[in-house]
Amino acid sequence: MSRTQKRTGPPQRLYQHRRLRRQRRRQIVIAVIAAVTILLISIVSFVYSKYRLMNKAEIDIEQVTNPYINPSVRKVMEGYTTFAIFGIDARNNNSLGKGNLSDVIMICNIDNATGEIRLVSVYRDTYLDINGKEDFRKINAAYLNGGPQQALLALNQNLDFNITKYVTFNWKSVADVINILGGIDVEITKEEYGNGTTTGINGFIQATKEATGIDSMHLKGPGPQHLDGVQAVAYSRLRLMDTDFQRTQRQRKVIALCMEKAKRADLGMLVDSIDAVFPYIMTNFSTTEIITMVKNIPDYHMGDSTGFPTKLKSQRIGKQGLCEVPVDLAEDVTILHEFLFNNQEYAVSSNVLKLTKTIQQRSTAADTEAENAAKKAAAAATTEAKETTSAKTTDSQTSLTGTSPNQTLPKGTSTAADNENPTTPSGTGSEASAGQTTANPTNEGEAPAVPVLPTESGTRPEESSPYESSPYESSPAETKTGPQSTDSTTAAPRNPTRNSDPTQKPESPTQAPGPGTATTSAIQPTTVAPTQSTSGPSSTNGPGAVGLGD
Repeated sequence: MSRTQKRTGPPQRLYQHRRLRRQRRRQIVIAVIAAVTILLISIVSFVYSKYRLMNKAEIDIEQVTNPYINPSVRKVMEGYTTFAIFGIDARNNNSLGKGNLSDVIMICNIDNATGEIRLVSVYRDTYLDINGKEDFRKINAAYLNGGPQQALLALNQNLDFNITKYVTFNWKSVADVINILGGIDVEITKEEYGNGTTTGINGFIQATKEATGIDSMHLKGPGPQHLDGVQAVAYSRLRLMDTDFQRTQRQRKVIALCMEKAKRADLGMLVDSIDAVFPYIMTNFSTTEIITMVKNIPDYHMGDSTGFPTKLKSQRIGKQGLCEVPVDLAEDVTILHEFLFNNQEYAVSSNVLKLTKTIQQRSTAADTEAENAAKKAAAAATTEAKETTSAKTTDSQTSLTGTSPNQTLPKGTSTAADNENPTTPSGTGSEASAGQTTANPTNEGEAPAVPVLPTESGTRPEESSPYESSPYESSPAETKTGPQSTDSTTAAPRNPTRNSDPTQKPESPTQAPGPGTATTSAIQPTTVAPTQSTSGPSSTNGPGAVGLGD
């Protein structure tokens, strides 16, 4: 080997070795790029194929865009992904548009810089303008009347948002996903459990089974529970034992637990979840937007959540029934923007200020109407009570005298009181001389007996003072002079039909008493049991007194 070959040999081999290494690197890079490209194409194809399973309903962006938002507020919102979530109580699982009440209304806000997710539940009975035309009703009527487009319009103009994206789901999709993820663990309180049958969570479990067609079991008691999909949906829908505030808290809790489960799920479980959920979801998110959000799922984490409005009062307003009325909408919207966007300098729009004033005016009018209705009802109750008392008094007098106070008897007839004193001839006025009265057989100062005053024609006058008395009203035993016993058990009954023995009839007296003379009744009084009366002091007057309790 020549000296030249020895000098150039090693560098030649080294050069060839380096060239081979560079070629291998290029091949590896090309293979990786090809693999990544194939993977991305596969992912895009997969997502697109699944995206086709969803129900898509575009909206008119111009119709929902909020023109009242201040430019500074709009700029702050650009750093967030904000969309609305509507959960509808649809018995028909294929119905996701208008015609359904939105059982769930949430604002989902994702901080693009940190991945933090914050949720706000808008109480479905909140009294707001549902269409931008000052048509104030419960907010869930917006979806019922106009689907997601009108619901977005209502949220934007009442809350100073500019949301253009939404997701609508029904309860079947939630039950399927939770079943695929393996269920969730929650604590069921005694109030949430109810009586174990019709009230509480088991009643909602039965209703959800029938609505979704998914089988499940009733819970056996309160305490820590592992809930399947149907049971978790029933837990989210509970509302009879407390208020809508607690119900929305349960809904946000279920969503947070599902998010944690999804982050720990494997690829196969996520694919199954997509297959189960997408057919029962309606949205206007594009494929690109969905891919971006799916790619960022590992970076997402749940932050705080709350309900809206913060300050409210439950109030009946006209035909809308019981509503949750914001006490000060402008103040609540300010708190909402500070919570979602950390915007300490937020200023409410002119539209929100106008809506605030209108709500307060209508709330005041409803209070006045309720107060007037209460006064009217109280007056009606008082009138009814007086009429009832008057009717009872009339019935009592009729039972004692045999005639009503204003009844005119035929000429020559006698009253029940006359029959008790057969020795006194009816129709003669000699004994019933002018000014002659019968002393009160009980205590002085108490109201005397209700009289029955005969006239010369033998008829009872239509108008007479209830405090005039006549010997024709009382039995002979009651006309004794001097102090009398107030024991009603030994006095002669005013009406023979009220004796304890209704078959016993009084015997006729042998001598008619003269005017003003004390007599002893030939009628042997039948002992009767003392009657219990709630009419106060009048119950101690003798049988000649009339009490309201009779």
